[in-house]
Amino acid sequence: MTNPPWGQPSAVPVGPGPHYPNLFGAPLANRPPVLPPGRLGIGGLFRATWEVCKRKGLLLLGISLVSALVAVVIMFFPAVIVIMLGVFSLIAGYEDRKYDPRPVLTMVIPAILVCATLMGAVAVWLWARFTSMMVAVVDQTVRGFDATWNSAENQTRDATGRAGTLIMIGAALGFGLGAMLSVLFVTITAGDNWLSDTAVLVTVGLFLTALLIGLYLQIRLVYSLQALALEGHRGLGVLRRSLALTSRRFWGTLGLLIVGGALPYLLNTTVNFTNEAIRDNQDLAPLAVVTGLLGLALSFLVAVWTTIWQTLMYVDVRRFEQGGPGVAVPQPMPVQPQWPTPGYPEPRAPMAPEPPMAPPPPVAPPAPGILDDSSPWARRDGEGF
Repeated sequence: MTNPPWGQPSAVPVGPGPHYPNLFGAPLANRPPVLPPGRLGIGGLFRATWEVCKRKGLLLLGISLVSALVAVVIMFFPAVIVIMLGVFSLIAGYEDRKYDPRPVLTMVIPAILVCATLMGAVAVWLWARFTSMMVAVVDQTVRGFDATWNSAENQTRDATGRAGTLIMIGAALGFGLGAMLSVLFVTITAGDNWLSDTAVLVTVGLFLTALLIGLYLQIRLVYSLQALALEGHRGLGVLRRSLALTSRRFWGTLGLLIVGGALPYLLNTTVNFTNEAIRDNQDLAPLAVVTGLLGLALSFLVAVWTTIWQTLMYVDVRRFEQGGPGVAVPQPMPVQPQWPTPGYPEPRAPMAPEPPMAPPPPVAPPAPGILDDSSPWARRDGEGF
């Protein structure tokens, strides 16, 4: 077995996943390892994220672009219908405060519910189909292989099927979000006529509560994608696995997520302020298109950066805090008997030195890809196209 560049080699990779791949193969001889032989820390996470970006940034960006295009194609017409109905209802309500929007709301609310349900299901499907491929690219790059679109697709081929339960959960969450948006829409459109101040405050309070719960679950379930793509879990097992990985590490996970998201947040804020400044100055109005495209490109770069950062966080947890591959499994130490027993020396008596072992006979090197613990789907740098 090829020794990993950190920890002690383990004869059998350990991990709770049904078919946990060897996440920690030896790095290529002609490329420096992505990860240092120790805990990553904040500086190590930044260096490793940048190294993965340099090696496979274009491939990750391409997967992100394809995912966005598929989402636009699927969700374009439902979103346009809901937006048009909503704008029509708002305009009619503001033009005449005595206007009864109930006939329009009977069309808008079902459209919102259907669109939100579809968006929830599609979002989880895209997450399992394409974002898991991005995780696989990071995984293969960390292990020292030259990841490609095909190798990432082969590694995550069955991820969509194993995410069937999660897709239904996403649809249910989308329906719930649509219901909350419908309530908010009714509150904004006809709150003066139908709802009391107390009802409006209760609605706002429910939204804030749901926001806090969503943020908490987002932190606790941050490793769900890695559990799906790399460990082979399915359905609710994906969520349980992420909850286990973040157990007793909530604040540490939150801190790393904040640090990793600080740079993308600063870039987004800079672009947004630039857009606002350009809009206020008519002489610079033609540059609004450029800054808009820059903001769109930045959103894809942020998605790539975030995926790499979170996957490396997962790798760090697996290596050193969960007994993952590359970390020696503790073995019981042999206990010397403390009483005279036939065949054993007296207690605390010096033992005779063992004779030196003969060196093993030379063995021909194995064929590439057989005993090097490499994944069957990944190829090394320089092997074909």
